[in-house]
Amino acid sequence: MNVNKILMVAAVQLLWMIPSMATDQSEESPRSIERCYNFSKYDKECDQKLFYVITSKEAETVSLIDPYFYCTALESSPYSGRLIVPSFVEHKGIKWRVTGIIGFEHSSITYVYIPSTVSHLLNPFNRSGLEEIVFENSVSYITGFNECSNLDRLELSHGTRTIENAFNNISIERLRVPHTTSRILYSFSKCEYLRFLDIPAVDTITSSFSKCSSLESIKVSYGMRKISNSFNGCERLRLIELPPMEVKMENSFNHCPAISEILVRVVEPYPFPESCFKDIDFSTCTLSVPKGCRERYRNAEGWNRFGIIAERCSLKPQWRFY
Repeated sequence: MNVNKILMVAAVQLLWMIPSMATDQSEESPRSIERCYNFSKYDKECDQKLFYVITSKEAETVSLIDPYFYCTALESSPYSGRLIVPSFVEHKGIKWRVTGIIGFEHSSITYVYIPSTVSHLLNPFNRSGLEEIVFENSVSYITGFNECSNLDRLELSHGTRTIENAFNNISIERLRVPHTTSRILYSFSKCEYLRFLDIPAVDTITSSFSKCSSLESIKVSYGMRKISNSFNGCERLRLIELPPMEVKMENSFNHCPAISEILVRVVEPYPFPESCFKDIDFSTCTLSVPKGCRERYRNAEGWNRFGIIAERCSLKPQWRFY
């Protein structure tokens, strides 16, 4: 388990330990607002009271928390408008470093600024009214921001390494994944407006980018080792460009009937991914291979299903940035 996941699990566990540290409250209401935070502070920039849970006394770190989400008395968060997450917050003579964000589901927040001190997110802002997120180069592990139908633009920070269970069913049209990102897991599915996708350095994609009905082409990054259960049900997907190396593909690119061309930049055919490319018309789909390799693919099991095998792709992909 990576460090960020450990920190987030610790934060969740801490929520149930808070009664001994937080404001006194009757034992009859274990999920009351007061039992979900350690201290609060009025913030002038966003004109709202913000609440914090201590994640480490030794390191003097806290996470910004929406206590209303953990309170069973309320169905949604009362937060709205702009939220500027502070880098530090003072309490009882200590300058606490804000390193995490928890909650804010169903809130009406439209804009959030996440500073460089924040390194982990615990499923924040799901089903919220978010329209814009600004990340500084800090957050290495991102979860949350799912089903934010008003979120139509997204710029990820260059510190992002893993995106997991995040940004599903949002309204972005373009996405450029940072070079630092190595894993995308259970994310970016049902993004029906997504048309332009740039993922130049990702190592693994799992259960992501499915049912993106406007996506027309995908260029698989150099260095990507595995794609599983991804890019399924992309009805308009026409072109797939694979890198000059073998990519392990499982249960991906299925139910994409519009696929008309697949570019493979490997001289020697690797084993055909039998669980992929279902529902495409092999008789009319073009398999583009490097020069001098047509006969190799024509005689390779699986690859020989393609009715058209053309020698018209280079060994080195040309990246396009949007």
